[in-house]
Formats: sequence, C-alpha cells, structure tokens
Amino acid sequence: MADKKITALTALGAADKAADDRLHIIDYSASPVNKQISITNLFSQVPVSTSIVGASKEFEVGFGAASVSALKVTNGATATAQANVIINDDGNAYVDFTVKADNANTAISVESARVSDAGNANMVYFNTNQDTTNGGVDVCFKGTTEICMYVDNSNNNVIVGGAGTTSGAAATTDYRLKVVKDTNAGGGITSDGFISFTGTDNVAPAAGGTAACSVTTSVSRLTVAAGSAATVTLAAGKAGQVKHIICVVDGGGSVTLDNTNTTDANTPTFQDIGDSWTGYYDGTLTKWITIGGNGYSH
Repeated sequence: MADKKITALTALGAADKAADDRLHIIDYSASPVNKQISITNLFSQVPVSTSIVGASKEFEVGFGAASVSALKVTNGATATAQANVIINDDGNAYVDFTVKADNANTAISVESARVSDAGNANMVYFNTNQDTTNGGVDVCFKGTTEICMYVDNSNNNVIVGGAGTTSGAAATTDYRLKVVKDTNAGGGITSDGFISFTGTDNVAPAAGGTAACSVTTSVSRLTVAAGSAATVTLAAGKAGQVKHIICVVDGGGSVTLDNTNTTDANTPTFQDIGDSWTGYYDGTLTKWITIGGNGYSH
C-alpha cells in the first residue's frame, strides 16, 4: 500500500469502534522500534499519572449518555467558576454510592430506588448492613474542639457532645446527652449533667380574665395580677409531653388553672412566687395528669 498522509485515511466511524482496534506506537525503551497497541491495552492500567486540566473540561463514567451516569466530574470556564463532582448525575435507580473502611464493607452508602433495594431505597446509611463480622464502624461528627455527635456502633448508643478530640471513646465519659440501648433497663436517655428547659412563654391574665398557656414550650412563666381571680387554660398536648407552669410574679391576686383538659377535679390555684404545677399528657386518656406541684392550693 502506498504511503498516505494520516489525514487521507478513512475516518473511523462511531459504529466501527472496537476494543481490539490498533494504534501505531514507537517504542523508545531501547532503539526506536515500530509497534502496535490495542485500544484495550492502551487504556488498561496506564503506568503514568493522568490529569484532565483546562477550562470547561469533563470526565464521565457511565453506561449511556444521559441515562446512567455513575460518576461525572466537571470544572468551570475559569479558575473561580463552579466545579462539580457528581455521583449518579442522571438520578438513575441503578446507581448506588458506597464507601468502604477497614472494618466495614459499607461504611457510607447511598441506596437508590430500584425494586431490589426494598426498604433501603432512597436512603443514606452509615454502616448500612452493620458488618457485625468485621466489627462495623462508628460515626463521629466533630466541631472545632469537641465531638458534636458520636454513634457508638458496638453498643448501639448515640452520644451528643463530648470533650474527646481524637476518638469517640472520650465522648462516652464526658457527654452532654446519651441515648442508650440497655437490655436490662429497656433503654432511655441519660444526661451527664443537667437538662436546661429554654423554651418558655410568659402568661399574664388580667384580673378576672383568662389567658392561655402555650403547649409548644416546656415552661409557662405566670404573672398573677392584683384583684379578682383570673384563669389560665392549657390545651391538649402530645402523648408523653411534660409541662411546667410556674408563678414568677405575685401581684396579690390569684390564678386558677382551668381543668377542662386535666384529670383534676380540684384545680390548682397560684398566688405566690414559686407556686408551680407539672403535668404529664396521657395520649390514651387525652388529658393532662398532675405529677407534681409546689405551694399552690386546691
């Protein structure tokens, strides 16, 4: 065959591309030698560092264009333009994202919505299938100097706040709040210190009038005005809710808690600073039940 310029050769069409197509290679390992290499071998385990740099470049791995993009990396037109690394750019049900660790086959996973995922669909998991044979992984969210939240995989505990900065173990001895799974006690929440009720509302019924205590706060701060007796009401709460009403101003009169939504036949009456009532809302009875109080008269 007569020599031809490369531009004179027939272009390879999209349908003609094949993994065993050959390219001309000049081997410079010794003296220059003409050799050939297949497309497959050219891109298999390339023994050099590879980078794609420049304006508006894109790297994508997927099954088909605009259908199953597993990984897509794009950069912007300038050095300060937005760049993106996207997993499952097409939002396809057959693309999951998994991060493995030494002791976990699924330390982090994002499960898509295919039928085989069943109850795991459209969820983000840490330590998805628990990996009990490998020991599993713990999850730690850190702030500047302290642990904000720590999930103890081996003990099934969630710890909020801790002084440890290098490992979650330190958080177990200096925590702010701990949600525990205890087979003996049935589980629950413990606090290493005190629990602060910061949600409050101020209630100040006029003499002879009526005002409502909020059911969305933990504490209602009650002002008792001078003059004839006033009334405060408390609407239905949520099952298991605890509510505190505390007298903080003694104006000389009195305030009675309306018993429409309580089980008390005789309602509490607040007169002095420090008089308080604590109730528990029973979802079955749909009533507030008095569980504590101080100073008030019935």
